[in-house]
Amino acid sequence: MNKLSSDKDIDRFVHNLLRSGWLLIRMKKHPIIQSPTGRRIAVPSSPGVKRAFKEFTTAACRLNSKD
Repeated sequence: MNKLSSDKDIDRFVHNLLRSGWLLIRMKKHPIIQSPTGRRIAVPSSPGVKRAFKEFTTAACRLNSKD
């Protein structure tokens, strides 16, 4: 698969999400992934802060768990 983020941890996490049923929707500057529940989140292409991985994983898990 193509590289979706310059951060290796975020890239690996996104690829695992895609293998588990999430959909990739490319829009404009950032790739956007859609959860099985239909909610969307933008993938940070080049995160500038150290806590970006934790924030992204938390947001993705929150999206997947909401009804």
